[in-house]
Parts: sequence; structure tokens; C-alpha cells
Amino acid sequence: MALDYYIPGTRGGFPNRIQLVKTDEVLSMKLDITLFPLYCDGCGYFFPHFYINKGSRHQIVGRILCPSCARPIEITDSGTMVDEIKVNDNPINFQKVYLLDWSYIEQANIMSGGHIIKALMARYNKSELNYLTIDELTMICSFASCIQLSGDMKFQTDTRFRALPPDINHWIEFLYRCGVTLPSYVTVLRKDHDIPSLEGSAIWRMRHMDEKN
Repeated sequence: MALDYYIPGTRGGFPNRIQLVKTDEVLSMKLDITLFPLYCDGCGYFFPHFYINKGSRHQIVGRILCPSCARPIEITDSGTMVDEIKVNDNPINFQKVYLLDWSYIEQANIMSGGHIIKALMARYNKSELNYLTIDELTMICSFASCIQLSGDMKFQTDTRFRALPPDINHWIEFLYRCGVTLPSYVTVLRKDHDIPSLEGSAIWRMRHMDEKN
């Protein structure tokens, strides 16, 4: 079936990703999410594994039984570019749950002096599909803004889920450390030690050599 367990170390073939889109010289993105947590919409059981969407047929990803209450669970998606799935009839919107809304990038871009969108624009090629994994997106944004990440922070963005995929935790850590205003429903489950900003350092100056004094 197209719905499969996530085995750590095997995500390379089905990474969470975005597609950069440019319209009238304005950059934005579309989501294509393949890795996610699941829960039972009947008893609230949280599945201990992450799951991978390897593709859907007629938007049906797969069907499983809840090991707690035996409720049948059907997973459906939103089509070719997946920005949402449904657990039976209950939507999981990844823009909200994974904080993958372009508005967060715009906020971070302002705080970085415009370097983030400039860096993403440099990755855009009109003759390509312009996919970036979430790990690549995080790396580009953190490098452009000189934000260091520990990679150890964990967050909760929805009470249905006690865990988020590692790449999503890294992305949200970037937003957190960048100072982006996060929604009130975001909870820090594990806060790592503070990491100083690189702004003003030799590395920061090297990354911004093209700026005029």
C-alpha cells in the first residue's frame, strides 16, 4: 500500500519538501508533505511510528486499524502536491501543523535584512521544478540569517500529536531562534541551550560581502 511505516534512515526517497514558485517576480512556495504522525480520531490513540505517503490512488493513501480501539482509519490526501491529509474526515493542514506558511519566511526575511528571500531567489531556476527538502530550506534560511541551530529542540504544534518529524523540529527551531512570532498553539517540549547569533562575526561579514557599507 502507499501508506507505509517510516524507518529511520530511509526517508531519502520520500522527503518532506516544498516547491519554490515565482509569479510576477514574487516568490512563494507549495508544499509536498510525505512524512507525518498519525492518531486515531476515535479514541485519540497516538501511533508511535511516523508514516510515509508513497503516493495515492484516487486520493486514498491507505487504510489501517487503530491498535487501541480497532477503529478503521482511512488516510486521504489532497492530490499531487500534498499540503493536507485527512484522518477519516479530519484534516491535518501542514501549513499550520508544520508551520510551513510563506508568511513565516517573510517574517524571518525582514529580521535577516532581506537575505533569506534573496538566497531562496538565487536557488530558483525557471527551467526547473525548484524542489527543496525541508532540511535544505532550513539550511538555506539559517545560513542566510546567520542563525545557528542545535538540532535538539522539540515542539508540539497540535495536541493530537506528541511528536513531529526531525526535519520539522529543525525548521521550527529556526523560526524560534530567528525570533519569528509563533502561534499560541506552539509549545516547546524540549528547549536546548542558548546559541549565540553569528551576526557581526567574521562568518557573518563573509556571508554579506556583497553589501554596501
